[in-house]
Amino acid sequence: MHDDTTLLKSILVKFCLERITRFEDFERAETSSHEDVLNTLADAMSEALEVFDAQLFSDRPDGWRVKDARSRSVLTEFGEVTFTRRVYTDEFGDRRTYLDEILSLRPRKRLSPGAFGALALFGSEIPYERAAKMLFRHCTGDVSGMTTMGVLRETGDLLEVESEARRRELFDEGLLPSAPRMSEELRVEADGIWVALQRARGRGIEIKALCAYEDKSAGKRVGVVHHALVGAPKRFWEEGVAHLAGHYSLTSLKRCYTGSDGAKWCGALADHLHGPKIVHKLDPWHLNRAITTAFPKPQDAAPLFEMLYAGHVDELLEVLRLRLDTGFGEEAKTRVLIGYIRNNRASIEADAPSMGTMEGTHAHLYAARMKVWGGAWSREGASDMARIRATLASGDVLPVPVREQAFRAKDRKRRSAILERQRYGFAYEMVRSDGKGYEPAIHYGQVHTHYGIWTTETISFVTPEFAQRLRKAQPGDLVIATTSEDDAAVGKAVAWLGGEAAAVSGDAYIYGHSLDSKYVAYFFQSEQFQDQKKRGITGTKVRRIAGGSLAKIRIPVPGGGCMTGKHIEVFLVEGVPGGITTAEIAGWTGHVLAGPRSDLGDILRRPEAKRNGAYFLLGDDEEALGGVRCYIGRTEDFNNRFRDHSAKKEFWDRVVLITSKDDSFTEGHWGYLEWRLVEIAKQAARVTLANGNDPRGRKLSEAQASDMEAFLGSCDTCVGANLH
Repeated sequence: MHDDTTLLKSILVKFCLERITRFEDFERAETSSHEDVLNTLADAMSEALEVFDAQLFSDRPDGWRVKDARSRSVLTEFGEVTFTRRVYTDEFGDRRTYLDEILSLRPRKRLSPGAFGALALFGSEIPYERAAKMLFRHCTGDVSGMTTMGVLRETGDLLEVESEARRRELFDEGLLPSAPRMSEELRVEADGIWVALQRARGRGIEIKALCAYEDKSAGKRVGVVHHALVGAPKRFWEEGVAHLAGHYSLTSLKRCYTGSDGAKWCGALADHLHGPKIVHKLDPWHLNRAITTAFPKPQDAAPLFEMLYAGHVDELLEVLRLRLDTGFGEEAKTRVLIGYIRNNRASIEADAPSMGTMEGTHAHLYAARMKVWGGAWSREGASDMARIRATLASGDVLPVPVREQAFRAKDRKRRSAILERQRYGFAYEMVRSDGKGYEPAIHYGQVHTHYGIWTTETISFVTPEFAQRLRKAQPGDLVIATTSEDDAAVGKAVAWLGGEAAAVSGDAYIYGHSLDSKYVAYFFQSEQFQDQKKRGITGTKVRRIAGGSLAKIRIPVPGGGCMTGKHIEVFLVEGVPGGITTAEIAGWTGHVLAGPRSDLGDILRRPEAKRNGAYFLLGDDEEALGGVRCYIGRTEDFNNRFRDHSAKKEFWDRVVLITSKDDSFTEGHWGYLEWRLVEIAKQAARVTLANGNDPRGRKLSEAQASDMEAFLGSCDTCVGANLH
């Protein structure tokens, strides 16, 4: 147990012992202890908030003055908390409640963030009124079912905003997210479920849903991801693919098996997911139902099932036509069955692994909440509930609204202008365009969300007039984000390697230096940097690091000096660009050999190819990131390795070999280099990797790893010069 809870535990032990001794009845002792602890905790939280508000007063921003003190009540999971806090007027005359802002307590909202999240969970399982009573059964104030409905609707809106942002980044901006899982195969089942629509007769409204997973183990799906909404098929699939991209790496996906009931929209994944081979299989449950609907008697349906499972579809259709001609069975149902089999024949005969059915998923995930309890839904309410249920079933966390989302539109606009005026003395707007008539610009938030280790292009631009008022990062400079809510992200940096200066806005520093830019950017991602920066991070809700603290960080430079310049010798072996070339750096033990696949024989006959080393296979691919597909490997025998690649890999047309001139590196060194090259390629996200499996990093001594990092820094420069 943590030290800060030991004293609390000892107090609670005495407290519970007193109740047990007094009542000598566990039920009464339990109820009394529970209620008294909750009430005491609520009172303690009230006093603690007022103490914290006093601490904030002594550390208030310059120019803020106290306007008055006002009381506020917040409904938490353990009761109602009432406290008094100071209200300020800032240097621009705007009304500010410092305590509320620091703790992300939303204005004009009664529920605490924890109570909001808990009520969303309860409301996703049981009717709204019951959810409120169950969660706040120990509170004196009533919470209505309308409050619960409002929480669910707001949660659904947040999920919709997140889904749209993911969809836009993937399909409109081409940004591929990082994903925690990698699999060569996915199974995706899609189907619709109908629920009652408010003030409407008939079938109701359809919820479109998908369930994706890697495989089945002991009858259970592995790595399950759900997505659901009420909307058009295009929106459903684009959001669904973007949702999958956040869980599974799309670059590692080679095959995707889909299952459905045959509805056209259910089999449209191939229109939105490009790259992996997609095989559509008709859900056997729906085909079985179609047969038993036409021929409900088991003795009539059994021969049809035998032909179906044996793969004799032609024979099955012939038997159905004979039954139709002889009047065996109901004519209308038989014709429907024949049409169903003909329309879905390709997906019936498709070679795909056995998948389950969405019927079970619908039953326990959607129908259990949206049909079993009765009632009807609006389109928005049904979509919100479906999103929430799918999110929870995927193991994801429901979002909780932040303070800024509670402001009215005019308040948000005014406060945004105030904050920008505070930083720059005027308001501004970052725009996205093709760059014509605008100058490149980097906002500090984009360093966290959009950029990798380095970039040669910006995603935002500003007018030339506004650019004159901002700081400029010169090519080679580092742009460092100085604020974040996460300590690990404080100080995240991107090296600007564009052809001109870029305007920089927001909470960011510009670091001009004489070192290798990519090397310094990599250092800002290292554990050594993370350890050094910890001492300089300050702040409570928003964490930041000052320039003085960054100035104290020591950057190790390979060789003990500054990497001010490099003499790179690029030699065209055949005397023409595009042929075999070599590249070396003065004082560097490495050597780079590159050339087209058509010259592979000549390349492998050179003495450099007799060494062990690492290599790249590169090929143009319009569907790949940056238009390039890349394979990274290492070998002790280039000749045998490349005979195998030439026979089995067709995509590549260029090769780059990295070797050491003094042959001082062991297999462990090259294994380390291969692992780092793959890691860098993934972080940069500028090519699509063709590697089936990630290499495991070799364990080297601290000195050996330092040598390889120095080798890697020169290697990156030399390979880049050779490729261009």
